[in-house]
Amino acid sequence: IERLLTHLEPHVSRVVVCVGYRADDIRAALRHRAGQDIAFSDAGENADMGVRLIRAKEEHGIDDRCLICYGDELANVNLDALISHHERVSASMTFTVCRQRIPFGTVHGGRIFDDEDVLVNIGFVLVEPWAWRWVKLGDGLVDSINRAEGTSFYVHEGRRATVNSLAELEQAEGVWA
Repeated sequence: IERLLTHLEPHVSRVVVCVGYRADDIRAALRHRAGQDIAFSDAGENADMGVRLIRAKEEHGIDDRCLICYGDELANVNLDALISHHERVSASMTFTVCRQRIPFGTVHGGRIFDDEDVLVNIGFVLVEPWAWRWVKLGDGLVDSINRAEGTSFYVHEGRRATVNSLAELEQAEGVWA
């Protein structure tokens, strides 16, 4: 989260961190950050993404364009290029994706394709105020993607790492070393 907030700092004026699992630890770890307006929203450890997002929006009066980021994804997304793309195509939501090689194959129409590149959502989502109508309680963010009209996808070509375990954290540190 520290690396993500450092990346976002020049581009965002306010940060709302949706916490759940180990919420007190996350609050304590981020309390020392100077220069960023950081607030927290806690919908509970088992809340789905839709509940977390809607609660944060209501608690903190989010009524303008916002950027939603997954806390377990690290990427050096060019935010100026993401915003430019989003505005150029007049999107309601723009999801940042990257190409990822799936070494064991993917399945399409009952056939397996070996070693295929696919586009993967990496959790940097630019959302216009009117697009919140597609975010529903009980949803994951993917449900909102599939329901929304006027979505766009921005392809990230830079560094990226997912961190869900200590082993992945070590791998990610290698990406950013």
